[in-house]
Amino acid sequence: MPKYSFICEECLNQTECFLSLKDYFEIKSKEIKCEKCLVGVLLQQIISVNSSVEKTQDQIIMESKEEVRKTVDKIRSGDRRVIDDIYGDKLNPYKK
Repeated sequence: MPKYSFICEECLNQTECFLSLKDYFEIKSKEIKCEKCLVGVLLQQIISVNSSVEKTQDQIIMESKEEVRKTVDKIRSGDRRVIDDIYGDKLNPYKK
C-alpha cells in the first residue's frame, strides 16, 4: 500500500499513513480534522519520491548469462522467430 503524508493547516502537525486506493479516495472526499489540535483540517503533502534500483555487477552478469542461455536454448530447439531475429531473414549459416 502507498504511504501518504498529511499536514494540519492549523498546527502543522505531520501525519503519515499507509492507505489502500479505496481508503485514500474515501478520505480525499472528506475534510479530516487533526487529531492533535482538533481544529485544523489535514491537507495532503506532495512529497517528491526518488527511487532507484541498483544492481551489483554480479547480479547484472548473472541476469545476462541467464538471458543468453535462454536464447541459445531457443535457437537449439529450432525457434524460427528467434533464429530470424538473430540471423536475419536468410537461413542460419551455422545450421547443418
